[in-house]
Amino acid sequence: MKVYAEYKDSGISWLGQVPKNWSVRPLKSIAVAPGCIFTDGDWIESEDISDCGIRYLTSGNVGEGKYKEQGMGFISESTFKSLGCQEVFPEDILISRLNLPIGRACSVPELGHRIVTCVDNVIVRPTSDYSRPFLVYLLTSKAHYDNMEMHGRGSTMQRISRSVLGSVRFAFPSLSEQHAIAEYLDLKTKQLDLLLRLHGDMIGLLKKHRYATITQAITKGLSPSVKMKDSGVRWYGHIPASWEVKPLKFILSANQGGAWGGDPTGLDDTIVLRSTEQTQTGEWKIDNPATRSLTHKEIEKTCLKKGDILVTKASGSEAHIGKASLVDDDVAMLKAGYSNFMQRLRARPGIEPRLILFMLNSQPVREQFVYLSNSTSGLANISASILGNVLVVEPPKEEQFSIIEYLTGKCHNIDSAIKKEERMVELLKERRSAIITQAVTGQIDVR
Repeated sequence: MKVYAEYKDSGISWLGQVPKNWSVRPLKSIAVAPGCIFTDGDWIESEDISDCGIRYLTSGNVGEGKYKEQGMGFISESTFKSLGCQEVFPEDILISRLNLPIGRACSVPELGHRIVTCVDNVIVRPTSDYSRPFLVYLLTSKAHYDNMEMHGRGSTMQRISRSVLGSVRFAFPSLSEQHAIAEYLDLKTKQLDLLLRLHGDMIGLLKKHRYATITQAITKGLSPSVKMKDSGVRWYGHIPASWEVKPLKFILSANQGGAWGGDPTGLDDTIVLRSTEQTQTGEWKIDNPATRSLTHKEIEKTCLKKGDILVTKASGSEAHIGKASLVDDDVAMLKAGYSNFMQRLRARPGIEPRLILFMLNSQPVREQFVYLSNSTSGLANISASILGNVLVVEPPKEEQFSIIEYLTGKCHNIDSAIKKEERMVELLKERRSAIITQAVTGQIDVR
């Protein structure tokens, strides 16, 4: 990419060198003329929210450069008047002061309603000297996000004040350059977003293919000419004549819950794997494992061994309950325990644990989990009893290893393809982020 002919020191550490003809000024200076605003939204209590009236937007509606449709809160006309609310208009810019990435911005679309917003959003209505699409891209750049993180305050939810946000200095090109940069980025991000969607779709197709491959082998076997029989179970339909349907508990030697444990003491604490952090996706994530203070009895009860299967019992989503992972050498070497959000299954002698793992990842079992799970307060749950009574099929021993070998090879190839697609998605996202930052900070000349 071309660069500008001359640069100057911006005097801003996070910006560095900027094109010589760009002017450096604080963000709040873009809205100093009559009719322009740079102000917080309104403090609106939950009891003021109604089902109709004036649309109420929160920080959750502000995506990274894009408006996000979520929630459908409203306030009444009387509430609007009594609180003296600031009305938001289409094409106004909202900047979120709350939650990462703080300082993210979007342009407000036409929503078919009058609009107000929460106090955690800054409403920006700039002068005609500024391109609103350019400003949104500027406030979507990684350089801006990194700078905002240094200004953020709060241990649980990062936040930045409007006064601090308004005093942050940016480098602004002429209006014609702003338009040129925004048009260039519209084109480039559209191209990259299309590629991201295509690779995302491919990941979805590969995961469906993996799921279908497992289900076919686990329910129908590997031979297309094998004699079939009616299983008598709606989730399975017809199965090979030599196979049996039985509750999962009949092929298990253990079906045990985990330990809650106490607060970490820092002394002889035990690594405790938790469903929501380590294996919700069906793969181990043990880069930053949790530790808990366990008694000797709890350690003995929950110590994981190679071949154990951990199953997610509780999750915020039905899609995640029943997710299973097989304890391998790496996990067994941790001498870790597991939390009571999970259930440990052990295969009885003569049953290969990998076969159970594939069973748990097949469509009939997943459908049973959803059907049998209890949902309380939005939390999907399965119990030890539900797990034990889930119906599975058991092929004859001579077929079990053939199925395991077949599925291990197939899933390895599919997983490799998924990882390649996921890596491409990461690279495309990095490219998208980089090109926005390079353009809005003058590192490249896109005119």
